[in-house]
Amino acid sequence: MSNVAPYEYDESQFQSYIDEDLALIRDTIIWKEYKRSKNDDAICYTHKVDGDPIWWIKVVANVTNGIIDNVDDLLDASLKERQAQWHELYVDGGTIHRYSDTAEICYFKYSSPIKLVSPRDTCYLKIRRPLSFQSETRDYRGFILSYRSISLPCRAPVAHGYVRTVFKGAHLIEELVDGFRYTYIQHADPGGSLPKMFANRPQCDIVLKEVEGIRKAIQNPILKPNDLLVHREIGTSDLSNKNIVK
Repeated sequence: MSNVAPYEYDESQFQSYIDEDLALIRDTIIWKEYKRSKNDDAICYTHKVDGDPIWWIKVVANVTNGIIDNVDDLLDASLKERQAQWHELYVDGGTIHRYSDTAEICYFKYSSPIKLVSPRDTCYLKIRRPLSFQSETRDYRGFILSYRSISLPCRAPVAHGYVRTVFKGAHLIEELVDGFRYTYIQHADPGGSLPKMFANRPQCDIVLKEVEGIRKAIQNPILKPNDLLVHREIGTSDLSNKNIVK
């Protein structure tokens, strides 16, 4: 991992991405229920923009008996080491450059969920904002991770035999009394010759399977607890209501 920043960003740009994603997640009008998991404990929503063949996808689930520190480690501090625990298509990857404890550039490779379709790789900016709110009885914690694809051919060229996926999205984790609420949004262009409209339905299945993977993976031990302390000390913001909403 190089110490030389491949792109220069300022904090206002980072925060604008997170603000965009929070507003999109919280929008109660645009999201339409599309599919539920077999156990009816996770819901996939879609948002279709006129003229865009790629759907926005959102999955929401309450994960009981889950410790927020563990999902923090799973999605952020130990993403490289633990991604295979919850993402069945994960192949390899890691951090290319770290701007700070809350911003870094990542590169990862994934196998294809569709036969005879090339595997995908992606290079993206990952930005973190800790969140917190208070109820009458206790304090609750959370965090959001926002993602934005970037082109970095010198440091992260497209791997041989792979096709580059371009996406943006976010994970929002909100602590509950008995676990946490998991929300994920994405808009992913799979690239290549695959018609974009044909990639939408498989993506809904993938994100629902990821919820199943998260439920299982949080039973495994945390790898980097010290990193979590650093993350939680950087800033706070408000979380809204605790019910599953569109």
